[in-house]
Amino acid sequence: VYVFSDAPIAPGGAPTWVCQPVALAVPRNWQLLPRPRAALLPAQVPADPKQSNVLKVVLAVDDDELTAKPVWEKRYRQRLAAASQVLEYHTGLRIEVVAQTTWISSNRITDFDQSLAEFERSVRPEGPADLVIGFTSQYELLRGRIHLGGTRGLFASHILIRERSKKMSEIEKLEILVHELGHYLGANHSGDA
Repeated sequence: VYVFSDAPIAPGGAPTWVCQPVALAVPRNWQLLPRPRAALLPAQVPADPKQSNVLKVVLAVDDDELTAKPVWEKRYRQRLAAASQVLEYHTGLRIEVVAQTTWISSNRITDFDQSLAEFERSVRPEGPADLVIGFTSQYELLRGRIHLGGTRGLFASHILIRERSKKMSEIEKLEILVHELGHYLGANHSGDA
């Protein structure tokens, strides 16, 4: 198990963000100190980027996006900003969009895993980007489908979200994005409903 912590590693040490491995079979030699939730509110997060954790992302949409660039760019930036607020509140990690781009998606591909592989080949994280988050309008979102979004897991370079749906609200789309960001940060699915 790996734990993200900003607690001091040594007694009396300065808090620093670390990813620590924790062996579950042996006693832990460190203590994760609780932080008050108020310390994570966006208004109280340090304005200096050197003092906060920033996940730099490239925002990408496929060529099947139906709206003009100013419209889709505003919509996806707002969704990423909302996801950033959720992550920042709970983890201290914030999202910063460093670039936006489009890619040409194949109309022959209807399988999500193949779409993710195509996206990974087509759009690469460049410059300071840690992650590429893509929104595909290639096919309609259907309730009950297994893959509304996906990533390869912990610190994978890409997240792909299915976008087009008449029945899915913006809040539900935000939930999918936050869910996939959780997988990017190492969270697994829970068997407990």
